[in-house]
Amino acid sequence: MTLRRYLVLGAILLATMAAIVGSTGAISSAIVGSMGATSSATAGPMGQGYWTVARDGGVFAFGGAAFHGSTGSMRLNQPMVGMAATPSGSGYWLVAADGGIFNGGDAGFYGSTGAIHLNRPIVGMASTPTGHGYWLVASDGGIFSGGDARFYGSTGSLHLNQPVIGMTPTSDGGGYWLVASDGGIFAFGDAVFRGSMGGHPLNSPVVGIAADRATGGYWLVASDGGVFAFGAPFYGSTGNLRLNRPVVGISATGDGGGYWFVASDGGIFSGGDAGFYGSTGAIHLNQPVVGMAGTDGGLPPAPVNGGTPPTPPTTIPPPPPGTHKVLVIPEENATRAGVAAGMPYLTSLGNQFGQATNYFAVIHPSLGDYLAMFAGQTHSQCPVGPLCNPPPPSVFGQTVAAHKPAKVYAEDMPANCGPMQVGLYVPWHAPWPYFLDPTEQAACQQLDVPSGTTTGGALLSDIQSGNLPVTGEFAPNLDHDAHNAVAGGALPSADAFLQSWLPIIMVGPDYTRGDLTIIITFDEDDGTTGNNVTFVAIDPRLSHKVVTLASTHYSLARWLEDNAKVAHVNNAVTASNLKKAFGL
Repeated sequence: MTLRRYLVLGAILLATMAAIVGSTGAISSAIVGSMGATSSATAGPMGQGYWTVARDGGVFAFGGAAFHGSTGSMRLNQPMVGMAATPSGSGYWLVAADGGIFNGGDAGFYGSTGAIHLNRPIVGMASTPTGHGYWLVASDGGIFSGGDARFYGSTGSLHLNQPVIGMTPTSDGGGYWLVASDGGIFAFGDAVFRGSMGGHPLNSPVVGIAADRATGGYWLVASDGGVFAFGAPFYGSTGNLRLNRPVVGISATGDGGGYWFVASDGGIFSGGDAGFYGSTGAIHLNQPVVGMAGTDGGLPPAPVNGGTPPTPPTTIPPPPPGTHKVLVIPEENATRAGVAAGMPYLTSLGNQFGQATNYFAVIHPSLGDYLAMFAGQTHSQCPVGPLCNPPPPSVFGQTVAAHKPAKVYAEDMPANCGPMQVGLYVPWHAPWPYFLDPTEQAACQQLDVPSGTTTGGALLSDIQSGNLPVTGEFAPNLDHDAHNAVAGGALPSADAFLQSWLPIIMVGPDYTRGDLTIIITFDEDDGTTGNNVTFVAIDPRLSHKVVTLASTHYSLARWLEDNAKVAHVNNAVTASNLKKAFGL
């Protein structure tokens, strides 16, 4: 227990607040809050301050936050539900439940959904780092983007346990998190999942989320002021205090050193380096406050040693010949229509980056298809077991022979180059161990490794160090590749698995410098569509690319061979050039 200062109506009261438990255990910190009159406020240094917005669009400015207009005296079609500040701190947007946008200061208008029929009401918005665009989010997790805000996915087609109540973007604008009222987190683009309260009992529902742009983590706040920190420092909460009105939103300082949250009467609570500049806690409001924004809440952290942050290139140059990397993630037993219905995250990536719509598996059952992907052959007489011995080479062996790195990461494989099924690991989904040629086996024993998890292991280490191979496979286990009938459904389980890994891969140095293509496909369909399966290519050089070229798993083998600059073998010799069709 620690003593926290708590201002009410200008008088200082001492209150004892218990630490709140976030993802890393019990943590506590001093917090300064106010539900008092604005006379107890301080001036905001160098423009630092915040705004609050009421349900009728009335705006209240504090500290160095300038007033840029409101809709307090206007008749609105729908009530206001939130606001966002421009990164400069010189303007803001207000958003209504129908997606109507009202802008002031240097906040430009980039479109709205005010005249569109929505399945669910808008509940929040967020600005891009440039201030030249914004996202709107509906209670079903549907995303609407305007200006330079890119669409990275949504939960609009998913059944949610609880409604989405807000969103926050990553510091580079390359992704965003959505949060539901049960604290469930949905991460898209380069937003990394750090944890959630989904499935945990809460004293009060979650009402807001803010990103820590210094760490890539985030904070959730509940209506009782309880704060949950995931990958971000904890700066205190009001979870053990009795509040006059419930908390309705949260905003973070730009350096990640603190946060404010606001109650429906406009009472402000600040922790860390978030200064207190006043509130409407003692003022009679026509309508309750529904949100807030800090003047520096949208800014990324300043450079560590000063200077100007680097401007990312507008186009990513191709890597030097023979050094590009490809990571294939195979999934199991689904039609394209089934994936579209059951894997919205993967589907959104295919829509955003690239997909092949006329792509086919070559055989039933699975093993022949994996051999087709990674060796250009089916060798269909192979039994499923350690006696399979297809003729070399595999694409992994070809790559190693060309003195370039190849590697297989197999989830739950007990030891390198495992030839037998153990638990949820099966070798026929990562078939390098079946190549008994001595040269292939020697490489397999060294380079076919257990993947580890999103918190540690070979794959995470190679992602973070920029050491992914030129030719790579990441083989999920039977519960994560849509093979097994698991609670919640096989395809949603596979989609969630991809959603846990892909944002990590896509913020790694290989991907961010344009050196990596991620390919996700399915070994075979369910026997109903002639083996037409999903094929998604994720690459920063791709945007909304749809390839209709007739292609198969042999085309994937050719792609891997072309990428590694090795000879075509077996059926890859005559396979269609899918890589060229994607323009890669």
